[in-house]
Amino acid sequence: VFQGIASGKDEVFYINEATIRENKLEREIIHPILKGKDVNEYNIKWSGVYCIYPYDSKTNKVIEESKLKQKYPNVYNYFVDNKANLRGRPYFDNSPKLWYELWCERNLNKFRQVKIVNAEIAPNNRFQIDNDGFLGNTKIFGTVLIKEWENEYLYILGLLNSNVLNFYHKQISVPKAGGFFEYKTQFINLYPIKKVTAKNKFNHDLISDFVQQLLDSKIKLESAKLEKDIDYYDKKCLALNSKINTLVYQLYGLNDDEIKIVEEN
Repeated sequence: VFQGIASGKDEVFYINEATIRENKLEREIIHPILKGKDVNEYNIKWSGVYCIYPYDSKTNKVIEESKLKQKYPNVYNYFVDNKANLRGRPYFDNSPKLWYELWCERNLNKFRQVKIVNAEIAPNNRFQIDNDGFLGNTKIFGTVLIKEWENEYLYILGLLNSNVLNFYHKQISVPKAGGFFEYKTQFINLYPIKKVTAKNKFNHDLISDFVQQLLDSKIKLESAKLEKDIDYYDKKCLALNSKINTLVYQLYGLNDDEIKIVEEN
């Protein structure tokens, strides 16, 4: 589980399509980035924000100034125009970083993996699989499954968004104002994930299948134009979500009284 990029100057590094076109910025070192509000339960709705990432994609080392100026002149000129603003980062004075670097760039290859993303602050568990290699800002956390689990993204996603782990999270996390909670590494790492066994494989397979159906239905709901189609896919998503929760209750061995406690909370 890892946190996203800290730019140190969002207003310079985080840009939109209009800024790219206006300044003719070289897209090779510009990548779409997720903000906390972009991630919801089983859904990513990218807000159109990009991040200028002045690092070599293979080594993750900063591109030296002379090379940046030669290979990406428009990006370089954009940085020069914002030089005074970028140099207004006092913590850079005591670091070896170049004046146009991100404060904490992370490793680009981390973001290029299949991962599950979530917002740092949310009212409930809101996880989604990212297959598109989005970067994330500091309000985004990414979870990459270890090799033993690398084929279990659908199953894990179903558990993470379930009523059971939503309830569990609120017992271990820090409540914030307005009914929000923190979703950071130290909490996500504590989630009790059920391993797949011969005894629960039936539930596991159904959860994975229903999650895939739910993801497909969410896409169709997003693109639906007619009211009857919107209503149909909305109800289908709710029904699939209910089926997943029922299977997760069984997986964790909750009885009727315990299920009632979870659902009332």
